[in-house]
Amino acid sequence: MRSYLKQRERRVFEAAARRQSLASAERAKDPNSDEYAVLREIEADLDRDDFAGEWKA
Repeated sequence: MRSYLKQRERRVFEAAARRQSLASAERAKDPNSDEYAVLREIEADLDRDDFAGEWKA
């Protein structure tokens, strides 16, 4: 029974994480959103690093 409950909790957690991830990805498409700005900052930081070419490969 404990194993079943752990598996169920894990599935619930994974489903919530997926919903949040998809919602964030959708918001990141809007140039006026914070998510969009953060992704641009991350891209700029990666472009400045030496491993940028490897990261994007």
